[in-house]
Amino acid sequence: MTTCHLKKGEKMPSERFLKLEKEKQERIIRAARREFSHVPYEQASINKIIRCAGISRGSFYTYFEDKEDLLAYIFQEEERLAAAYLQERMEEYEGDIWLAVHSWLRRLVEAKENFLVKESLRILSYAGIPRRLDLINRKDAKREYERVLLDWLLRRTSPASLGNAPEEERIVLFKVMFSSALITLLRIYTYPEGMKAELREFDILMGILKRGCMSADAQP
Repeated sequence: MTTCHLKKGEKMPSERFLKLEKEKQERIIRAARREFSHVPYEQASINKIIRCAGISRGSFYTYFEDKEDLLAYIFQEEERLAAAYLQERMEEYEGDIWLAVHSWLRRLVEAKENFLVKESLRILSYAGIPRRLDLINRKDAKREYERVLLDWLLRRTSPASLGNAPEEERIVLFKVMFSSALITLLRIYTYPEGMKAELREFDILMGILKRGCMSADAQP
């Protein structure tokens, strides 16, 4: 499989954090994820995180600027994992973006009871999608990981999937698809009894987008 290597942000975390032993990095991130998944972002405590991770407050601030920096890093790492999973689906469906995204969302829904997935959804639920987008945009203004993924999708999506839509429209379409999938997943986590209705609405939206691409391609 052709792998899309997504670079880490330039400002977060610090090089000192990245040079730590993997076990210590994971211990700090586990402590942070635990805190962010149990209380609203405003109530999240750096003191609890460093106590759980077994590090000093001074050390924390040599790794991250603040708790925003830490949460943004967690969100970016999750997006990299989600992107890698999407790439697998794209390979499986030979570049058919519609089938790949459909399968990608269904498998994430099926995995929503997995501890890490459930924890990630709790973090997102407490932080909120607007804060997530704001943090990532402010901490990595260049959005390098997003640009690399979009470039990869442009290359790997089969021409038959999107017709002759120009590159700019394809990029916007990708963003709409992924944003809609994320919102659908969060709604299903928040209101599991509405899962069938949410998935149905997502399928309808994808159908509308697909017909729009195909009809535009059919015009003289």
